[in-house]
Amino acid sequence: MKHIFIIFVSLFMASTTYGQEYYKIKLLELKGKVKCIRIIPEVIKENPTNQKTNNRIMLSTYDRNALIFFNREGYYTKNIIFNDNNDTIFVNNVSYKDNKWVQSEEQINKETFKTIFIEVEFDKDHKIETRYFHDNILKSLKSKQVRHLNKYNEYVTDTIYNHLGSMAQRTLYTYNERGICLSESVFDENNNPIFIVKKKLDNKNRMIEEEVTVFSPNEYTFASVRTYDKGIFPMKMENIDSHGRRETATMKYQIDKKGNWIRKEFYNDYGLYLVIKREITYY
Repeated sequence: MKHIFIIFVSLFMASTTYGQEYYKIKLLELKGKVKCIRIIPEVIKENPTNQKTNNRIMLSTYDRNALIFFNREGYYTKNIIFNDNNDTIFVNNVSYKDNKWVQSEEQINKETFKTIFIEVEFDKDHKIETRYFHDNILKSLKSKQVRHLNKYNEYVTDTIYNHLGSMAQRTLYTYNERGICLSESVFDENNNPIFIVKKKLDNKNRMIEEEVTVFSPNEYTFASVRTYDKGIFPMKMENIDSHGRRETATMKYQIDKKGNWIRKEFYNDYGLYLVIKREITYY
């Protein structure tokens, strides 16, 4: 199961490094005009299974140890990621045109001491986005990314080209009628699948199941099933892998006056094992 956790972490870093999915307020299930949010995960060491369970249950990209700043339109302008010791390991600075359309990014990896600069262009209808990646040493073009947007301004195709112009990776997205992503399929340069994510929603557009199939080096499937009460936050999560292994967690929340959760607790058979805190500042 450990490699599945690593995959989800890798997906998160891919999204921040290659820009496959911008942080938007709706992705963090935030209400109101949020100026910034500090996300702080705390593992409860007294729980004898916390490390094993944490690897399997904490799948959310948006529960990472991070500090995120937003503009008034709900797009992030700065994203800082920390390690377990709260040392900064990654910084992403984003500039916009009209507070909505990305113009440039500066991505700083504190661990490798590398910085990547990204220039962004749109066609006149803002339906095709082209991103040019440059490194901080040679200042040369490292890669190019071309993304097509739908009427919700969400990505439907995402293609990465290497410095020679050959396709390196392609991602396809599907959505429901309300613009909620239902699937993400990633392919390599030979059009072989790398991984596929499929989501199922209930009649309230809450995600009740997410299935991830990884194709390389060995095919592997992992599913997460969520149960809700009357609210929008899941109260129970069960994870099942292709080997038949299961792990279950229940969650409890503390909600602020805006309706955003500021504390999420994870419990298993041994008790509390993980706490996610969110410190939210509003405009």
